[in-house]
Amino acid sequence: EGAGRGTGLTERRIPTFAQALQAAKGRILINIDSKTDLTDKLLAEVDRYGDRKQVLFKAAATPDQVRAAAPWIGTVAFQPIIREREMTGDPRASVPPYDDMRPVGYEIDIVNPDTIATLGPVIQQRCARFWVNSLNGTVALHDSKALLTPDRIWGRMIRNGVDTIQTDEPLALKAYVADRSLASLRCDIDKD
Repeated sequence: EGAGRGTGLTERRIPTFAQALQAAKGRILINIDSKTDLTDKLLAEVDRYGDRKQVLFKAAATPDQVRAAAPWIGTVAFQPIIREREMTGDPRASVPPYDDMRPVGYEIDIVNPDTIATLGPVIQQRCARFWVNSLNGTVALHDSKALLTPDRIWGRMIRNGVDTIQTDEPLALKAYVADRSLASLRCDIDKD
């Protein structure tokens, strides 16, 4: 038995990165999280089995760190991960240092839910997505509370500019958004 708390092993195997790219090509966006650098080898696999337009690379790195390690900026969609705990002073000042990289979104690791209203207009002004995590977010933004009071959690996030919510409850969130006819960010700014 594996580490699945009494669940037996199966014949199923986790696909390789190349297999995932092939299966997803032309169908969905692949989120490459910052657990590894976006290396030349990884980009070669994207080019061989997928499409650079279908990947999003996220990194919890300073703008200088990204510039130093990311010759691919401009060829792959990029989204910085900014942790509120690491912000100093006005949270709005954490967004402009990435402007030259033209991020498609900003993942903000929120501690204080009021920060969402502060950052929403700054991110929308850039015609970028505002990504907040509720699957293991702060106690105030956690999925368990969103299921009980979606207007207070998901609704507040959306009203304040969040248009990408990472959740373990996608069907509940989708139903909530559809039931209230909520719309995500639309802008006419050409990002190219």
